[in-house]
Amino acid sequence: MKQPYYPFEASKEGILKYSFESQGIKIITKVVEFQPITESIYNLAFGDFDENTKEYYDDVRSNNNDIRKVFATIFQISNHFFVQNPNKAIYLEGNTPTKQKLYQRIIKNNIADLENNFILFGVIGEEFESLDFTKNYDAFIIKLKNI
Repeated sequence: MKQPYYPFEASKEGILKYSFESQGIKIITKVVEFQPITESIYNLAFGDFDENTKEYYDDVRSNNNDIRKVFATIFQISNHFFVQNPNKAIYLEGNTPTKQKLYQRIIKNNIADLENNFILFGVIGEEFESLDFTKNYDAFIIKLKNI
């Protein structure tokens, strides 16, 4: 993805949690966290940080008019994760059908760039396969190519 992105920082607790500021209509702190599912697969979770509760929420629709820049930032954060964890994979699943379709559309629209460095799989139920955009996937698995 050759889009502009926001500066981000890794948490002091380690490289599995990142934050950045979405600067659209308003300034919103976003959090990206990589949560282990298995020893080799990490779930990519992200959402808006709530200053009052000190938690982030992935069920919020920000409508901050900067979705491309937000996803470009998440892509850059994922690259940073892979630099630190080259043998791990990222699991990406939308928590609603609308978000899952959005993720599929973003991957499809950027597939040429993504395939340069990553191997991507679509997940349907418990099975995963090479991507076929005639199908709607439940989730995606992204792995760094062994170059």
